[in-house]
Amino acid sequence: TAVASLLDTSGDTLPEVLIGAPGAGSGAGGVHAVDGRPTAPRAPTDLASPGESITMTGRAGERLGTSVAGLDGIGVRRGAHIAAGAPGAEATPTASKRIRDDAGAVYVVPAAPGDASDGLVTFSGGDPGEGLGVALVPAGDVDSDGTGDLLAGLDNDRALARPSAGSALLLLAGRATTAGVDTGLFGARGVRLAGPARGARTGHALAGGVDVDGDGRPDSLLGDRRGASLVLTPRLARPAPGPSPPDERLDVQVLVD
Repeated sequence: TAVASLLDTSGDTLPEVLIGAPGAGSGAGGVHAVDGRPTAPRAPTDLASPGESITMTGRAGERLGTSVAGLDGIGVRRGAHIAAGAPGAEATPTASKRIRDDAGAVYVVPAAPGDASDGLVTFSGGDPGEGLGVALVPAGDVDSDGTGDLLAGLDNDRALARPSAGSALLLLAGRATTAGVDTGLFGARGVRLAGPARGARTGHALAGGVDVDGDGRPDSLLGDRRGASLVLTPRLARPAPGPSPPDERLDVQVLVD
């Protein structure tokens, strides 16, 4: 399971709690957003009881809730949003219609009761088996556009033609669109941090959002089988007005070593 905090949605000034349940529903998975202040001290919260939490439910086999994170906005929308990783999700790109098994996905939805598909933004994995969403953490405002960004792990990614080198993607939330983002071709909407060696499985553990070198930009920490790598965030161009062309190359592709 995974746990993270979320901006207050109940009006009690306390942050809410996100809880991932990737094994729920025989591997479909799910996510619960629970009020940060229990109704009674030390009383357990029954996540199965209606009304106790905001709930997202996954599709068969996608393991939704393997990772979770809270965001303060997505695209032009502001306010509390839930981000959840589903590394077993299938991706079907619009252009080729070729299904990418276990490409994975990251879903972002408003933190409000109701149908989770309302306002849904999907970041889809770019290649079969790469497992986007195995890890997920807030990255801070990497591109200085006023919206907090996401760092997502793909620990089975064939980064720079290295099998299972893994990688992490800086998903620039302020540049996302409600049409979704195919991370195989997401242009100026992200940065790939590529694993250093075959089999390193970079991206299975992540941390971010802290400025380490004092340049005013939050940096990232990527875990792999050898240990961890600190990545100092490169300077990114501010987004131009309007949507990014769908076939743009990445802003930056960084080798982690």
